Amino acid sequence: LHFPISCGLRGEDATPSMYRLMACAGGFYMDYYRKMAAYYPDKKVLLERIYPVMLSTARFYIALAVENADGTITFGPSWAPEQGAIPAWNAANDLGLIKPLWQAVLQMEEELNITSPDGEKIAELLKKFPAYPQVDGEFIDSASEKGRTELCHPGYLACIVPGDDVDADSDLADVANKTLRGHLSHTCRKPLAGKIGSGCDLTWGWMLAAAVLGLI
Repeated sequence: LHFPISCGLRGEDATPSMYRLMACAGGFYMDYYRKMAAYYPDKKVLLERIYPVMLSTARFYIALAVENADGTITFGPSWAPEQGAIPAWNAANDLGLIKPLWQAVLQMEEELNITSPDGEKIAELLKKFPAYPQVDGEFIDSASEKGRTELCHPGYLACIVPGDDVDADSDLADVANKTLRGHLSHTCRKPLAGKIGSGCDLTWGWMLAAAVLGLI
């Protein structure tokens, strides 16, 4: 039997084939729910349909988090075709989706005036949440990488969009700006006709969304 790890609002599978091994799949799925939770007016629907699914997914990431002796946490292993290191730890794509999900669960509990042991654990782990990996003032794919990956893929922009954690007012705005501006200059997926290209079918759209929503 084949069960999708995550799916869109119409039930389409968002994690086919090798993407079933990327840890952020649930986080992408929860992006729909997270935004519904922020704007849906019916608290009964929030309590009975949206919150339980978000909490269950958040619980998966609690189990995935490794608490280190130095007071930090590490997520992994994770793998997706666009990543460099295999396996990858603290992949930017994962961090940029886990953090907003956890924060959204706590916001929902506050709005619904409920508490849960999982919510208490999330609040504790958020204080130990790892930094988004970067080198030379630019975001990179994961903490397992020593520098930029050569593949033209913007997964390390997840903290900007869809994660909504970094914007023009963030302390990391300059890092995001440099990452966006430098991305196409050090990718191996440039077009033959010139130096400006997207390479990946979703790269240009992701970068545009990050630029508009996060930095302008």
